[in-house]
Amino acid sequence: MGAVVVIAGMSVLVAIAHAPSVALVAVVCFFIGGGMGLLALPTLIAAQSSVGWAERGVVTGSNMFARSLGSAVGVAIFGALANSIFGPGDVHSLGPALIKAGSTAVFIGVLAVAVVTALAVVAMPRTPPAADTQGAQ
Repeated sequence: MGAVVVIAGMSVLVAIAHAPSVALVAVVCFFIGGGMGLLALPTLIAAQSSVGWAERGVVTGSNMFARSLGSAVGVAIFGALANSIFGPGDVHSLGPALIKAGSTAVFIGVLAVAVVTALAVVAMPRTPPAADTQGAQ
């Protein structure tokens, strides 16, 4: 459900990128954030339930590390993408056309990442872990 909300929100951002409104972008980003919230916890629980109790800490830590690393790398990549379109200069020398082009490229990139994330969610195994021989303590 969360992945669908994120993809729908990003699709709206891509559709309105040619004539953005700050209020509309804020509302759509609110829904995207809600979709990400609906996606993050079930994904973590699915990852945790795919291993035995003895390995849950490792899976949780790996999930949190991957999320943090993905956020940092994502900001760097999409910032570089926008800056490659903006070119040299400061914010005051950019025209509206360049700002729209840069934001559109970022929105399309994030939409692509959202689709890949949804495919990864669908590809997650639905089988329970093997019986834990040490038991939960």
